[in-house]
Amino acid sequence: MIAAEFLRNLIKALPYKIHKVLTDNGIQCTNHDHHKNAFTHIVERVCNEHQIEHRKTKIKHP
Repeated sequence: MIAAEFLRNLIKALPYKIHKVLTDNGIQCTNHDHHKNAFTHIVERVCNEHQIEHRKTKIKHP
């Protein structure tokens, strides 16, 4: 929830539109493959609300 709150605050603070967000695959930002039937992750929902593309890094790559 902290990541989603940060993203919401960032959206409000910036004077321009965010088009893409790049995150790692941590549980703070995304559901893992074995949770695909779970609810949409809150960070993903914030991105969808603001038409932001949520991209994720490759697993086990910095």
